[in-house]
Amino acid sequence: MATFFFWPIMASIEKILKFGGTSVGTPERLGKVSQIILDSAANANIGVAVSAMSGTTKAEGTTSRLIQILDAARESDIKTIEDTIADISRFHLNMIEQTVDVHTIKEELVHFVNEELKSLELFAKALAEIQEISPRSRDRVIALGEILSARILTGVINAKSGKTIARFLNLKNLQPKDHVDELDSAFFRDMENRLGDTIQKESGLAKILIMTGYIGKIPGGIVESIGRGYTDYTAALAAAGSGAKSLEIWKEVDGIFSSDPRKIPEAHVLEQISYAEAAELTFFGTEAIHPRTMEPCIRKEIPIRVKNVLNPPGVGTLVSKEQKPSSVGVGKALTRKNNITVISIESNRMLEAPGFFYKVAQVFYNHKISIDLMATSEVSISFTISDLNAEKLSALEKDLSAFGNVSVLKNLSSISIIGHGMQHKIGIAGEIFSLMGKNKINIVLISQGASELSISFVVTFDQSDEAMKILHRDILQRK
Repeated sequence: MATFFFWPIMASIEKILKFGGTSVGTPERLGKVSQIILDSAANANIGVAVSAMSGTTKAEGTTSRLIQILDAARESDIKTIEDTIADISRFHLNMIEQTVDVHTIKEELVHFVNEELKSLELFAKALAEIQEISPRSRDRVIALGEILSARILTGVINAKSGKTIARFLNLKNLQPKDHVDELDSAFFRDMENRLGDTIQKESGLAKILIMTGYIGKIPGGIVESIGRGYTDYTAALAAAGSGAKSLEIWKEVDGIFSSDPRKIPEAHVLEQISYAEAAELTFFGTEAIHPRTMEPCIRKEIPIRVKNVLNPPGVGTLVSKEQKPSSVGVGKALTRKNNITVISIESNRMLEAPGFFYKVAQVFYNHKISIDLMATSEVSISFTISDLNAEKLSALEKDLSAFGNVSVLKNLSSISIIGHGMQHKIGIAGEIFSLMGKNKINIVLISQGASELSISFVVTFDQSDEAMKILHRDILQRK
């Protein structure tokens, strides 16, 4: 008969592991994840940050369903609230039934899920009554996904190990010392320190800490302010705050690829990339690591390894401070971002007009729209923006028209070649654009960063697949 007790070891956290929603979204994968965690904890205390459980896509996941509940509450749609909560309940109770074989733990988990969902239903119906949802209310609902996921994973690990080796750590109430209304570096540094203190206190109570990917009270709402991949950032803050020696991000691929293997079969796993290369990749479209993850890891020089839940022995990709060029071709990786819009402003007032760019940029700031790429001349300036709906685009275009003639091109793709050593390759930009010309691929806009770590350009979406294949073959893989 299994025995259960608290692990009586006072020790610092050696490393932080992060698992995404699809990695814990089926009973089979949840079992694999629990074994990976137990193996990792064999010789060290570890922390684990976990996302809300998901199916094969985000649209099927718990977070998406929780957002549906918020939308239903805004419309006072009680039936949708009840039906969606029932779906969430069936999904999580089935996960418990399929993965936990210790009766006492199973009972505890079922009770926990039922109570949390009962509380959610009461809260959602109250929101439906007032038809007003604040960022704080929205976060309270969304936080439940990670709370359920982390609590169930804790139970699965303890049932499998036969002892209380894992401890559930709910981070929803973690908050900064002082009330703030704006996100800045000081806010996140404070959250990092508080998270580190919490982990250190809890690490003496269990060998494994299972943390919610949702963290604290974020001004403006966590999804709106950080984005759907916020668990990556929570894991990075946990690693930096606790003094962990490494961060592992577990996905369903073997690491970070030289390009999208679904589009380019020749794409290969990168053994090592620098922090700067990883940051460029995530910014320009590769969904390997959340962009915010880099900052705390760079500051504390914490290496990140991206590994595959379905292939635990695989080496994966190491992200570290080491900067070295590719041994083959030019650049290390090729990435693409779709749904790009190019907005151009043409005005003679730009010529020797101090403050022109500031005023234009202020319009983007006022509309809370981020600029991806930019190109300028004496009388025109062009910007690329991504995933902008028609209403916001129309309002932006109207305000920018005060500065000159505005033109808009939609349904484009930005392509970026990234890698150290490109700045030493004379004529590489000309070679890239010559290749595009020879293959009759029209370039809409060109941009190169001051660090010369990347070269980016914009093409029409229907030509982007061909452009990616040509560049991967003739630039990245050339002998």
